[in-house]
Amino acid sequence: MSKPKIEAIYPLGYMQQVLLLHSLYEKVDQGLLNVTCTLSGHLDIDIFQQSLNQVVNRHHALRTSIHWKDIDKPVQVIHPPSAFLFEELDWSDKTPEVQEKAFEELQQTVKSNGVDLSKPPASRIHLIQLSKERYWLLWTCHHILLDGWSAAIIIKDLFEIYGGRVKGQVAQLPALPSHKALRSHLQKLETGEAELFWRETLSGYTPISIQNGSGQASKNFDAHAIHLDNERTSNLVDFARKNRVTIGTVIQVIWGLTLNAINGTDDIVFGTTVSGRSMDFPNIDRLSGLFMNVLPARTNIEKAGNVGSWLAAFQLQQNKARTFEHITLDQISSWLKFPGHTPLLESLIVFENFPWEDIKSGGITVSDFLGGITSTYPLTAIVIPGENMKIDLRFDKNSLSRAHINFIVETFTTLSSEIVRLGTESLSTLVGKIPSFSNPNRPEASSDNDMAKQTDASLKYAPPQNNVELQLTRIWESVFGISPIGINDNFFELGGNSLLAVRLFAKIESETGKNLPPVSLLNHPTIAEQANLFSSSTEQSWSCLVPLRANGRKKPIFCLHAGGGHIMFYNDMTRHMDADRPVYAVQPSGIDGSSEMHNSIEEMAAFYLKEIKAVQPQGPYALLGTCFSNPICIEMAKMIESEGDSLSALIIIDSPPQQPQWQPWTLKRKVKFWANKLVSGEIKTVFSRFVTKSKEVKETTLDPEKSKQLRNLKKLLDAFHEIYFKYEWKPFPGKITLIRSTEFHMDGENPEQVDEWKKYVVEENLDIHVVEGGHLTLFEEPDVVNLSAKLDECLNALHP
Repeated sequence: MSKPKIEAIYPLGYMQQVLLLHSLYEKVDQGLLNVTCTLSGHLDIDIFQQSLNQVVNRHHALRTSIHWKDIDKPVQVIHPPSAFLFEELDWSDKTPEVQEKAFEELQQTVKSNGVDLSKPPASRIHLIQLSKERYWLLWTCHHILLDGWSAAIIIKDLFEIYGGRVKGQVAQLPALPSHKALRSHLQKLETGEAELFWRETLSGYTPISIQNGSGQASKNFDAHAIHLDNERTSNLVDFARKNRVTIGTVIQVIWGLTLNAINGTDDIVFGTTVSGRSMDFPNIDRLSGLFMNVLPARTNIEKAGNVGSWLAAFQLQQNKARTFEHITLDQISSWLKFPGHTPLLESLIVFENFPWEDIKSGGITVSDFLGGITSTYPLTAIVIPGENMKIDLRFDKNSLSRAHINFIVETFTTLSSEIVRLGTESLSTLVGKIPSFSNPNRPEASSDNDMAKQTDASLKYAPPQNNVELQLTRIWESVFGISPIGINDNFFELGGNSLLAVRLFAKIESETGKNLPPVSLLNHPTIAEQANLFSSSTEQSWSCLVPLRANGRKKPIFCLHAGGGHIMFYNDMTRHMDADRPVYAVQPSGIDGSSEMHNSIEEMAAFYLKEIKAVQPQGPYALLGTCFSNPICIEMAKMIESEGDSLSALIIIDSPPQQPQWQPWTLKRKVKFWANKLVSGEIKTVFSRFVTKSKEVKETTLDPEKSKQLRNLKKLLDAFHEIYFKYEWKPFPGKITLIRSTEFHMDGENPEQVDEWKKYVVEENLDIHVVEGGHLTLFEEPDVVNLSAKLDECLNALHP
C-alpha cells in the first residue's frame, strides 16, 4: 500500500495567521529565522545528512507547508518525510575576520531569498567548514512553523540521532505527544478567569506613542547593542537575588523605566515573550511548533513607592500572566474593546533563555546556539544572558530616530547601575536620576483627531451605498476604532497591519457568515472592493445616506443637511458624541451635480425616510435638523407616525421653524451683518468665518473641480429656496427638543426662535436647552464639545 500523500491538515493559529499576512504584505519578510550554532570535532558529513533526514521524519514542523491561495482559510499541511535542503561550504582557507564577514553576508542573503512556505521542507541548512574540526551551522527557517524553543529541541534531537548513528545504534528518543491531542486540549481551556485578569491588569490604560509619527510606513529595521560588562552584570544578578526576584524581572523594570523616560508617562505597557509551554499537557516541552506568544506587561510607576516592593509586585503580576499564556493579544484587545488603529504594544522585550546546554554527542560539541529572533514591533530588546549581558536593540528607522536609540542606550545603561547603587531607596529617587527624552513629534494619546480633521472631507469621503457596504463599514470602524471610514479608503493607508487583518476577517465571518480569505486584502484593500466579493447583484442601494459613524450598539441618530446642502459639518459633533451611538447624515439629492433634485419638502422627506428605513427598518427613530431641514424633519415625523411607527426624538439646533426671508445676499447686506457682529464683540466668530472663506477662495481658484462643485451647490441652493417657500407650515402635534446657543438665547433681538416654534408646537411639547457657544460656531471647536454633550444627554433620555 502506498503511503498517504498528506498526513494531516490543520487551520493556522492566530500568530501563524499574523506572520503569514505580514510575509505577504511587507517587502521584507520579518518572519524568517536564522538559527546558528558552532560544531567542534570530527564531523561525518554522510551520517550528518542521514540524521537530518531522520529528524525531519520525527518533527511535523519540518515537513509542513502553508497554503492560502484559492481557499477560504489558510491551512498548514503535514507531508510525509522528504530530504532536508542541505548545502556545504568550505571557508577553511579564509581568515577568521573574513569568515565572520562572509557569515554575516550569507545570513543576509538567505533572508533576502526567503523560503517557499508552500513547499516542504520550508527551511534550508548551510554547513560551513571553518577548519579541519570546526563548523558553523546556519539553519534558515520560518517563525510561522516553529519558535526558538522548538529550534533548540530539534538541534538536540538531531545530534542525539547523529551520536547513535556514529556508534551504529538507534537513538532512543522519547515519543512525542500528539498535535491533534494538544489542539483538542487548547480548545477546552476556559477563558473566563483570563478575561477577568486582563481586564483588571489593563484597566484604564491609555497608550502614548514612543514613535516619531504614526508608525504606519513600511518597516526599515536596524540594530544597535547595549553591552553590560562583567561587573555590572554580576551586580544586577546579586541585586535580583537580594530582592528575591529573577534577573529577568530586574531587566524588565529597567526597560519600563527607560520607556518612562522616552514617552513621559508613568503608566507603561510593553510586550514580553512567553514559551507557551507552561500549560498542563504531558511532554509539551519536547514538541516543536509555534507555541511562543506575546503578552502585555504593565507597570505603573508610583514614584513614592519602594524599589523592592515594586519589583516583587511586578514579578507577581508576570507569574499570574503566565498562567494565561495561551491567550492571544487579539483576545485581550477584544476584551478591552481596544481601538485597532492604536497599538496596544509598541515595544517588546525578549529573553534568549531557551532550555539549552552545550551538547556532546558522537565526538561533536555543539555550542553557541542562537535560536534567532523575529519581531515587527517598532522597538525590540533582545536580552542575551551571560557573564557579560548583551541587549540587542532592533528598531524601525521609520518610527524611531537615532536620537531615540542613543537615549535608550544611555538611559538603560545608567539605570542598570543606579538601581543597584540606590538599592531599596524610594522609586522617585531612582526616576529622578534620569532626564526625560524631548520628542516634539510624539502624537498625543488621543488619536482620533487625525480622522476628524476633514476640511475637504465632503469631496474625499465616499459613504456606503448599500447594506453590504454599510455592514462592512461598521466592521471596519469597529476594528480600527475610527470613524468615518469611506468605502474607498485603503486598509493599509488607514494603518492596517497583519494583526488588524486577522481581527477584521474574523469579525467579517462572525457577523456576516461570509468567509473572505485575509490575503484578499492584497487585491481588495477597500470596503467597496470587499463588498464586490459578496456578489450580491440585488442589493438595495441608497444615495443620500452618509454614515459618519456606522458602528455602535445604541440606536442611531439621523442628521439632516442644512441650507448649504453639505453635511460634513456634523463630523466634529459626531466625534465628541457617545462612541457607542451610530450617527448618519442625510445629504440632498443633486449635490453631486448629476442626480435629480427634489421638487418639494414632502418629496424630500419621503425619499430620505425610505433611505433611512433601509438602514433602520423599524423605529423608534431619532431625527436632528437645523436651518433648512427643519420642515423636512417635521414632515418625516408625520410620515413615521402615519405609518404606525414611532419617533423618540426630534431635535432642532438653534433655528426657528421658518427662516427669515432669504433675500439676495448682497454686498451691502454682508457688510451690515458682519459689522453688527464686530460691534457686538463677536470677534472670534468673524475671524473664524474670515479664515474659512479665505481658504475656500484660495482652494477654488487653484482647483477647477472644486469650482465646479461650488457651481453645482449654488444651483442646489437656489432650488432649496424655491421649494422652501412653497412649503405650508401647519401645527405639529409631536414633541420637539430645541437646543439653543447662548448667543441667540441671550440676544433680545432673536426671540423668534422660541416664539415662532410656539405658533406650531404646543408649549409643553417644546423642550428647550441652552449650550454655551455662538450660532455660527456651534458645530466648530471648541463650542461643538458643549453641543455634543447636550445631545448625548437628550438622546440618552429620549433614545437610549
